[in-house]
Amino acid sequence: MTANRCSLIGLAFVFSFLTGFGQTAGNYSFFKGDTLNGFDLSACLVGAQKAHIAQVDMKGYIKQNQQAFVNTKYNLHESNRQSSQIDPIVMTACSNLDFETGTMTGWTGLVGENDNSLMPIAVTTAGFQSLGINASDTLCSYTTLVNTGIDRWGNFPISDPAAGSWAVRLGGENANVNFLCNTPAISSPGESIQQTFAVTASNNALSYNYAVVLEQAPHAPKDCPYFRAEILNATGDTIPGMQLYISSASNRVQYGLLAASKINGYGDTLFYCSWKTKSFNLTPYIGQNATIRFTAAGCTQGGHMGYAYIDASCSALPTDIKNLSNNVAFAAYPNPFTNQLTIESGIQFNDGTLILYDVVGKEIRRQEKVSTAVDWDLSALSPGVYFIFFKTSQGTSVKELIKE
Repeated sequence: MTANRCSLIGLAFVFSFLTGFGQTAGNYSFFKGDTLNGFDLSACLVGAQKAHIAQVDMKGYIKQNQQAFVNTKYNLHESNRQSSQIDPIVMTACSNLDFETGTMTGWTGLVGENDNSLMPIAVTTAGFQSLGINASDTLCSYTTLVNTGIDRWGNFPISDPAAGSWAVRLGGENANVNFLCNTPAISSPGESIQQTFAVTASNNALSYNYAVVLEQAPHAPKDCPYFRAEILNATGDTIPGMQLYISSASNRVQYGLLAASKINGYGDTLFYCSWKTKSFNLTPYIGQNATIRFTAAGCTQGGHMGYAYIDASCSALPTDIKNLSNNVAFAAYPNPFTNQLTIESGIQFNDGTLILYDVVGKEIRRQEKVSTAVDWDLSALSPGVYFIFFKTSQGTSVKELIKE
């Protein structure tokens, strides 16, 4: 095929695309002045056709290509992106983490654009943008308190039945795409909320619950809808082992997302997980500030949504965990573990008892009078922090475990 023929095909596709949507080339110029001189819109649209870019993603795809062109032309780098984080308001103790006041008291938040799913939300506006309690996920409500209802994609309760009466939804089916809520953004919107509090002996056991809905998107991981939960230290860095990141592309199977029983109006599959729990031991951070932050966003090209429901709580770590002498040697591995856990000791377990607790002191499993090595299948446990006790006539020891 000759270059001229390619050009004719490209121009024909451009004309067909623009007239089909009643647009002009000017509607797809996202930079002012002569910045885009040299940018080939025709080649970009032909590339979109070859890459099978969906109609709902077209503006975002063109903008990304124009941004890459401008970056190369003017020698710009990713560090030039405009992003911001929430200015923390430090609470003397964790307050209203579970939203049981029916308000956002104690929390701060922002709404912005997702121009890179691996980085913080960009071009942000501080505060909460809500259309009221229990506003439908099909409305343009970005940070929504909820206390009743069923998610229409995952068919799960929108507040956690195992927790309190209230939860918060970040985003929604319409809120976190770029073409249904009159947003000026080309990327999908995204939301973050967080609370910063002083860690004490009365709140060093931290748990959060989450449920997510993410639309399947034919994108790279950096462009897909996602949900992120993270706990930050006093300097604002994510504490190792205390981040959860779920993408509709890269790791939905790892986190147990299921395909919804129906597809949306654009023929895309939606994936969801019902309520899950993660728990953490903040004892090493007593006397310091910690921040819990949640973020949800649609895809960077604007056409695929992602949203999440969240709840949280804090309490004192059980005192018997903190005051043990740990004078009986035993091993539990691997740690962190995923499904299987092996426990070994130099003495017979028939002299004692193994007990597994969650971070708030609830007994999960018990085994007595066993051999010197035990293998437990813990695949049904939710990710989080657990404690395993070995109680014998010689004393009691405990180890902290992390389920990934």
